[in-house]
Amino acid sequence: MQQSNDPSGFEVVINATPLGLNADDPLPIMPDRIESSAVVCDILMKNQPTRLLRAAMAGGNVVLPGFDMLILQSPLFLEFFGFHQAAEFLIRDDSVARDMLFPPELRHLVSSGF
Repeated sequence: MQQSNDPSGFEVVINATPLGLNADDPLPIMPDRIESSAVVCDILMKNQPTRLLRAAMAGGNVVLPGFDMLILQSPLFLEFFGFHQAAEFLIRDDSVARDMLFPPELRHLVSSGF
């Protein structure tokens, strides 16, 4: 099987590499090859929106930054360390965490249910 980083033909494109942590990193994929209907995710939590997400947004794609991964894992961490009420609270309403973590440029993603 030949492996490729060509995103064409995919409905979901995820950057799960460290590319994007540094300002001079190359893009992990060619943004002009992303399908117009694809959702583009970048698991990085630093430098959001990453160059990849900015390029995808410029192309009209729906994007998801890495903050969701942290937000959705937080109740598990809290439960593990014995903070059961805090975990239950975040499961019911994670808007506090989203408000603290999402940068203003991506705030519109919060209201759209992502």
